[in-house]
Amino acid sequence: MCLNLSFKAGLLAFMLLSLSACNSGGSDEVVDLGLDSGRSEEGGIDWETIDTWKADVFYSSGYYSGYCSADNWGAFYEKMWLRAWSDETYLWYDEIHDENPKYYSLVDYFTHLKTDAVTATGNDKDQYHFSMDSYEYFILSNYGEDVGYGLNVLIQNESSTTDRATTVSYVEPNSPASLLGIQRGASIVTIDGVSMQYASTTAELEALRNGMFPSTSGKSTEFEILDQGSSQTRTVTLTSQYVEINPVLNTKVVDNGGTKVGYLQFNSHMASAESLLIDSIEELKAQQVTELVLNVRYNGGGLLSIASQLSYMLAGTKTVGKVFEQLTFNDKYPTINPITGDALEPISFINTAEGVQLPTLNLDRVYVLTTQDTCSASESIINGLRGIDVEVIQIGAATCGKPYGFYPTNNCDITYFTVQFKGANHKGFGDYADGFSPSQTPTLDSDVLGCPVMDDLTKMLGNTSESMFATALHHQKYGACPVTINAFGQSSNSVSIKRNEGYGSNFNDLRPAALVRGNKIINP
Repeated sequence: MCLNLSFKAGLLAFMLLSLSACNSGGSDEVVDLGLDSGRSEEGGIDWETIDTWKADVFYSSGYYSGYCSADNWGAFYEKMWLRAWSDETYLWYDEIHDENPKYYSLVDYFTHLKTDAVTATGNDKDQYHFSMDSYEYFILSNYGEDVGYGLNVLIQNESSTTDRATTVSYVEPNSPASLLGIQRGASIVTIDGVSMQYASTTAELEALRNGMFPSTSGKSTEFEILDQGSSQTRTVTLTSQYVEINPVLNTKVVDNGGTKVGYLQFNSHMASAESLLIDSIEELKAQQVTELVLNVRYNGGGLLSIASQLSYMLAGTKTVGKVFEQLTFNDKYPTINPITGDALEPISFINTAEGVQLPTLNLDRVYVLTTQDTCSASESIINGLRGIDVEVIQIGAATCGKPYGFYPTNNCDITYFTVQFKGANHKGFGDYADGFSPSQTPTLDSDVLGCPVMDDLTKMLGNTSESMFATALHHQKYGACPVTINAFGQSSNSVSIKRNEGYGSNFNDLRPAALVRGNKIINP
């Protein structure tokens, strides 16, 4: 499980566009709270009926929007808004069980408003249903900052209480963690004296959650860590602050047997990535690279517009007249976007930024480094390039499987994320709900030619001896995977999570209510 401790894992990771459980109850009982909404009669609307719940009877979400209450009783209107909004825009609205909101808290009711169907391999079809405080979302989406320490960690054997292991996957530059010398490969032994390996009680797990996910700036937490290659632990105190997320890192060029190979680590499709990606592509172009290794192993997604721009900068002239992604909403809206009201039009490969032509590498092939933390817009890059016959070689592990997206929507100071559309490439393919999988002998449409490799936490990212990068360089030079390739095992599966409400006494419940299998944030 890959936890992004500097920003909620999977949020922007789940945002694909730049536009921006439970108890049983009487199935047909009508709930009438006797509340005076203060709304006047208009347009022949029967407000007495609207102020009640009846199974399979829906009114426009607009009737309930903005009616907020701090108490559970008054939150009835907030739950009715969620119910109506979900019925209107949720991709699988007809798979929601319409139950009486009276029997749910606001948080649990939203959790309930999604499909419980599974994919062919038994994974939940919808793993991307979550909410967050609207102010936190505003800071994250507009300023690229979130409260934390700048740590991202991988939890192995997360359900165990005997051999659980927690290792730093990467650290944000100039963050509290980096300033104290914490680097990739360091193990976290304890948090505020609680063992990461053996914690099992409710109190212990709560202490770990509070330590890993500080809700405010200025919180001091004691971490006992074991640095990579060291035999002695050390104790450091990390103080939370608003940490700037660096979406683009480690742009470099290596000579691989006479071929100039570019390397680009891309961690998040947030708005601030645009100029950084342009600078990186300009640098790689100036050095005349003919191959590229794109590292998106921890990129949970973000803005689809950024994915489209980067794909154009990689493929160039091959994108002319081609579709990057075609969106499909639920069957109530076959021709229009229900959120914007615009006619449905394919999303093209975006070739400009603020009216200026983007640089391009005009590549025929791209190597992509992936884990289950590779999600959403990152998968759209893979799918979009494959749709125009740019060869994609996948190195690493299967991606998270999110050919879906949503428009973050605020009501009563909570921003909700519910799946509203599915994307497909120029060839009409978008069926990768179980992710793209690297394979030396692809058979399924979601199989991608490549090499399954474990995430090598013993080497720094960008190091040519790091397993994934080294495998990509070997494949580029020899046209095949190394004979000693490491198969990606279940024990090292990584899952990234976002901070949220509703944790239980099991360590797995440290994950946010809205888990994204793979890297799943705080994209953001």
